[in-house]
Amino acid sequence: MYWLLVFLFSTAFAKPDIRIAVATNEAVQGTAKELVCSSISEELSICFRYFTDGKLRYAEKKDLLRWGVSSGELHSEIKKESLQRVNAARYTFHEIPDMKGMGYWVSDAFDGWDVAALLHPRRLLALLGKNALVGIPEDGIFVFWEKGNPVLNKIMAVGIKEMYTNSKFPVSPLVYHWHEGQWQAWGEAVPVSEE
Repeated sequence: MYWLLVFLFSTAFAKPDIRIAVATNEAVQGTAKELVCSSISEELSICFRYFTDGKLRYAEKKDLLRWGVSSGELHSEIKKESLQRVNAARYTFHEIPDMKGMGYWVSDAFDGWDVAALLHPRRLLALLGKNALVGIPEDGIFVFWEKGNPVLNKIMAVGIKEMYTNSKFPVSPLVYHWHEGQWQAWGEAVPVSEE
């Protein structure tokens, strides 16, 4: 009987399947809940989510106590697990019409690993073979492209802004790049004033 109780107790508080999500630092700070998130730029944080009772929830500090892990341990575990998700098979290439060979890559599997490359920027850059710009216009969408072409950069920045504006679950209208060991805002599409 004792072993049955130990088994039931340990499985009742077992850590669920954890996934990652991006949230703005403003949103994280604006909630009354103590979310388990870590800042990756001036604007963005990586947070953790899990399914329970048929709902997707953000992990809170009280959850860590139940699971018996620290925030650092959870972050390290997820970073290690997410490394395998940053691979060429995950991303779909979309060519821009009338720009032969120019386009962008997307991860939109909505499986909780779409933004894994934010935890592994060097691996993302190695996949592309060049400097990259990235966008996270809405939850479950990660977009990146080669940084070098100004026309492509403008088209993509406008696209990121439009997706963000029209999304039910927006994240950021900004375009980011990996610079000096961190994700930094690179730019944002702004309307041209008609004067």
